[in-house]
Order: sequence, then C-alpha cells, then structure tokens
Amino acid sequence: MDDYFRFVPYATKLFTSSLAYSQQCYNDNIKAQECSIYIKKSLSKTIEKGTGCPFHDTLCRPNSTVLRLDSGKIDSEHDLGINTASGDRFSFRTLVDCSPLTVEGYSSKNVSSGYVDYLYGGIGYGAPPNSKSSSPGLMTYSYPDNTNTTYEDSGHNSYYVIDDYVYEPSESENSDWIPITELQRHDASTFIFFLSANYIMYVEPAEDDWFSAHRPSDPYYRSDYNGSFRGYYSDFPANPLGCTQQWQFCNPASGACTPLDTFGEATTSASTNLFHSGNQNDTFNFWLKEMISLYPSLDSVIGLLKTSSLEASSRLAGSLSGPLQASQWQQEISSWMDVALALIQKASIEAATGPFDISVKEYVSGPTDNNICKLQRKRGRYQSLEWISNETLQIQRMAHEAIGSGTWFQATSSIPITGRDEELADLDISDEHHPFLAKVPSQTNSQEERLGSGEKPVPFVHDASPTEDQNSQCNQQSNFPPAQGDSEPHPSTDPLPAEETILDGTSHTPPAREASSPLQTPPEHLQQALPSPSPTDFFPSTTPGSNQPDAFSRSRP
Repeated sequence: MDDYFRFVPYATKLFTSSLAYSQQCYNDNIKAQECSIYIKKSLSKTIEKGTGCPFHDTLCRPNSTVLRLDSGKIDSEHDLGINTASGDRFSFRTLVDCSPLTVEGYSSKNVSSGYVDYLYGGIGYGAPPNSKSSSPGLMTYSYPDNTNTTYEDSGHNSYYVIDDYVYEPSESENSDWIPITELQRHDASTFIFFLSANYIMYVEPAEDDWFSAHRPSDPYYRSDYNGSFRGYYSDFPANPLGCTQQWQFCNPASGACTPLDTFGEATTSASTNLFHSGNQNDTFNFWLKEMISLYPSLDSVIGLLKTSSLEASSRLAGSLSGPLQASQWQQEISSWMDVALALIQKASIEAATGPFDISVKEYVSGPTDNNICKLQRKRGRYQSLEWISNETLQIQRMAHEAIGSGTWFQATSSIPITGRDEELADLDISDEHHPFLAKVPSQTNSQEERLGSGEKPVPFVHDASPTEDQNSQCNQQSNFPPAQGDSEPHPSTDPLPAEETILDGTSHTPPAREASSPLQTPPEHLQQALPSPSPTDFFPSTTPGSNQPDAFSRSRP
C-alpha cells in the first residue's frame, strides 16, 4: 500500500481532534481543564473585513466583503512552548484572504449533461495556465443543475457537499488546478472551495454570499407543524469561494523575516537565509519536519474534514436548516483557521514525541536526538493545580470541604465526586443578604467520625496512566531543566520586536499580540495548603520511560 494512504488516517485523526479542541477551547468564555494541555489555551488571530480583493477585482463578488485573518507572530517559545535559549527562538505568521467569487460570466449550463460547469481554470496535473477568454474548455468544476427541481423530486439528497482545489505557483506541475490568469498569485497558495447545499431547505432566506438561498420551495407540510410553510433552496448548484494563504518566518534574534509567500517558498527561504545559529536552525528544522508532513493550511482542513468542518452543518435537522447568519461564510473561514492553529499546537508536541499512532511510525519519523525531547516543557505543578482548582465545580468542592461536608474524590480532575449516598450542605438563607453553606444535622463533623462508623465511601477509580508507546524516541524524565538564562516557571514576557526587517529590505510592523502575564510564586502558606495528590491524578507518569505527549506540554499562564 502506498505510504500516503497509510498516513491519511493518522492525519485525519489529528485534524479531527484539532477540530474538537478548537470548538471547545478557542473561545474566551471556556475554561475547561481539557483546554489547559498547551502552554496557551489558544493561538490568537486578528480578523479584518473590507480589505482589497486578493485576486483581480472582477473575481471578487460585487457587494461582498473580503475577509482577512492574520495569526500575527507566533513565537516558538512563548506560544508553542519549545524550550530553547532566547537567541534560538523563531517565529512565524500566516495570512489568509478570502472572498466569494463572481459566478456570472464564469459558469455555463451544459444542456446535454444537465450539469453547470464552472470556468476558473483547467484541471489536471500539468494543465497549462490560460485565461478564460482564450479557451472555452477551462472547466474547474461541474455539478448537477438542481435549480429547476424540488426536494420531492430530488431523491431527498439534502446534505452539504464541499470540494476543494489548490494551486501552488512554485509547484504548478504538481497542482491539480491551474487557475485562470485573474486568479493566479505568484506569492501565495490559491484555494477554491465549491459548496453545494443540494436540497437542503432553509426555513428563512439565507443572505450569506456563500450559502445564498432565495429560491422558494413548494408549500411544505409536516405532521408536527400546524399548517404549511415555504422554505428556500440554494441559489446555485455550487457556489465558489476563493482564498489565498501566505506564510512568513522570522528570526527574533536578528529581526529579519522572510517575505510573505507560499509555505514551501517561505520555509526554503528561512532554512537557507534566516538562521545563523546552528541550534536555532536545528530547532526550526525539527519543528518544520512535522509541519511539512501535516501542512496546517485551510485546504488541508477542508480536504480531510470535508463538511464536518462546517458550522452550518450543526443547524441541520433532517432536510431542514435553521436560520444562518448573514456572515456565515466568514464564521466558517474563522473556524477553519482555528482548526489549523490548534493543529500547529498539537503538532508541536508530536514533533517532540513522535506520532501517537505506532502504525505510522515507519512513515513518520520522530526525533532522532533525545535532547530534542527536552525542548517541549510541561506545565508547572503549582500552576496546574491552580488552574484546575479555579474550575467552578472544584470551587464548589472546596467550599463544601471547608465546612467538612462530604467525602470527596478526584480533586484534581474536571469533575470532583463524593462517595455514594453523601448528603451535602444546604444553602442557609436565614440572612438573605448573606447566604452561606451550612451542614445538615445528619452530617458528622469529620470524615474520621463518618468512617469510624464502618461506612466506607466508594471512590471513582480514575486511571490516568498513559498508553505505553514502546517505539517513542523520547523516553526521558518529564521534569526538564529551564532554558538557558530562564527560571522555572517561564512565562516569558519579553516583547517581540515592534518592527522587523524583511529580507528584501522593506519593513513590516506586525499586529500586536497579547502579552503573557507573569506567574507569581504562591505564598508560603498557600504552598503548605496545597493538596498532595498522586502525580497520576493530573499528569501522566513522570518516571523515566514515560512517553505520554502531555508530559511535554508547558504551562499556560
């Protein structure tokens, strides 16, 4: 079997887990324990609307907003937790521009086939670049023309379909799509995404430019609905969305950066011209190998996750869709970017540990130098317990324990529990301006008295031991030393350069990034009051030979 097909299931698992993580944790209102596995809960991005069309102006749909997403500078140490000396850090940035594409003049109905052809460039490896006007055969995509049929006549094909094509200007011979001249960029990867809603019936007209739906349905009857209503079908058999993505790599020590370019060109430029320290170059290449194998681009997110990546899918109930936002396509692009950023976080851990799936170790090499494993720092013990203890349920547990209410277990997990048949304190509202917890009369004053009666609470057995991975290169003690010149813990607050020099001689001022706040050593009385659970209550085994990826995650401030 081709190595590619062995690797795809592994990559899909990584993208799927990154999708789940981004949905849960790339939200300022979420503070779940599951979101504390990386040095930072999430990598930030800025969103700008109304920027210039990334293609020829005629290709961006009139009256539609162009969207720009910018990751800003992502620092290898401050943001990803790669533990190196300050002078050996690197940073990078990715920039995405998207717009719904003009359909009029770039599509054609094929009467004989019953399909609509979309003419944005030729398909097939090695297809020659052309302009639409020079040849009628530049069909990019073709989809059944369903604009004259209804749900009842459709065979009930009510689901989304999304197909994607990518063009890499420096690798046109390997690109599966050669765009028309108006869509070509020499300094960016170009993606085109075709969305088909088939016979999904929207309960309201969809004003979004990509999900656009205004074709009224026949009167629709349901047994659970009093009377009938009209829904709305998609305006297009397939609706195109165009995006470009660029990358930039920087050397914080020198202030130099590569120009914004495709991932391949930017990484080549960085490896060749950007880093002058052997350690810095080794750190960059160690991380880069994992990024190349996964390629966290928008196209990769869609290529592997398909319609499961669409937030609009969560609004479906059978053949019906609930109302969509007028900016739905922008929300979709933003969520794809979040998946890609979450994947970068996850891949930075896997770069140090090797792949979690032993079946692909033959095809995805882990680090060959055990010292590389020490580059990824884990969360500090006090900071971990502080983070967990600030969870709502743990605060409630501590309130009950403070008055001797209940026998508690899992004090370092997401959900603390009591023994069986525990009777907890009630809320005393005798003073409505100052309610407090008060033990019920049946509760004893101490756990010792309760247990002295012969009653034994039944705890929840929590197995936190990691899955053994005999092939990992990283059989190292997880308590790694801090980076040179650092103290532990190390939530560095060193500012990134306000202006960095581009290798072509120009200057660029990066968007401001949120600074990390320094962690403080807990007061002595709090250190003494900290509980002393088994290390496996939160961390995987920290004995030599542990291979659990979480052991390499550094603290989120």
